[in-house]
Amino acid sequence: MREQHNSRLGRSALLVAALAAFTVLAPSTARAQDASVKTAAQHAGLAAKAADLATVKKHMHHVLNCLEGKSGKDYDATAGDPCKGVGATSPNDPKIQEAVRLLNVGESLDSMAAAQHVAEATAAVLAEVK
Repeated sequence: MREQHNSRLGRSALLVAALAAFTVLAPSTARAQDASVKTAAQHAGLAAKAADLATVKKHMHHVLNCLEGKSGKDYDATAGDPCKGVGATSPNDPKIQEAVRLLNVGESLDSMAAAQHVAEATAAVLAEVK
């Protein structure tokens, strides 16, 4: 009977420790993901002001990498990842999804002015992410 009681205490202590660890780690993960959205918005702004089409597209892909993270279908480490693979707070957020769709269109454009307009639109959408 005493062994069973000690076993329950051990499991309870393990559960409390796990919950405490989650409580400590969750806010830092959320902050890192919020920073990803902020960094993505900054790079959308850089894309909108870039001096040539290649730089516009480079910054657009930085935004994609920030929003999707390493597990994203558009993720390309060779394009650069200023967010270090963290990914957006909520990839299912409609605003994040809208930004990704815009970026996919923007990267396919051959007109610098059009691509810059898409980057501006992306920055505006990201400014609305809560």
